[in-house]
Amino acid sequence: MSNFDYFRKRNARKKAYAKEVNTRFVFNGLPSVEITLENNDTMMACVVNKQEKDMAYIYTHQDEPLAVGTVLIAKGLHFLIVEQIIIMQDVEFNKYLALLCNTQFDEWDWGYFKGPEESYINLSMKEDLAAISQQKPILVARQGRFNINDKVKVNGRPWLIIESDTISSPEIGYYSLKATTMSKDELQKDDTILEGDDNILAATLDDRISVTTFQEVELPTEGGFYQSTCKLIQLKVTSDKINFKVPVGIKNFTVKIKQDGIIVERNFKVV
Repeated sequence: MSNFDYFRKRNARKKAYAKEVNTRFVFNGLPSVEITLENNDTMMACVVNKQEKDMAYIYTHQDEPLAVGTVLIAKGLHFLIVEQIIIMQDVEFNKYLALLCNTQFDEWDWGYFKGPEESYINLSMKEDLAAISQQKPILVARQGRFNINDKVKVNGRPWLIIESDTISSPEIGYYSLKATTMSKDELQKDDTILEGDDNILAATLDDRISVTTFQEVELPTEGGFYQSTCKLIQLKVTSDKINFKVPVGIKNFTVKIKQDGIIVERNFKVV
């Protein structure tokens, strides 16, 4: 064997060993765990929590890739793959960013909800939507699940989809929400999603409360919070409620109050 052949063979062995080493953590590392996919297939993966408690990196062997939008189960927890991270080095594993799901729409259809009191997800996306929606909750789910003006129930509470980013990722949708109301019939339905009307004004009008001029109205609130689209007369505000009379000369108005820390709207129609 020539010196060149020996050198080439030795380098090939070193390269093969290096590839084995850089994938060993997927199968034998401390965070290694068996994961279950939607088709009930299982595989070994390395699940590493990020500093943010609701995010994780998922590592799989190069021969076992996952698609963005995949929902998987690891140790009884559901994760949604939202991004594949490109690694410039020559490695034998795949790396993904996943969100820890906290809301379910169907058996294998899960999403991630972040409320207004929490810090927003720091994904390269989506900064535009996050910047617009600094005080609005965000829902992350598979593409094609929601449309603007849909109402969605998250953990039993109704929300209205008012903005969306379905461009940053072909597989993942990022939706900005605001608190809304549902009728008792809607809340009792098993459906998680109620399709919105393209004419959102018409949908809102159906939910209006009928009142008469000078009628006395009392609304519960928190911290004395309220906002109104008109000037209310004989207004009295306390820490837990507001009282007012319906003013003259208007047909419709809206009052915003706070319930369970969430700002909600009450729409009125003067008859």
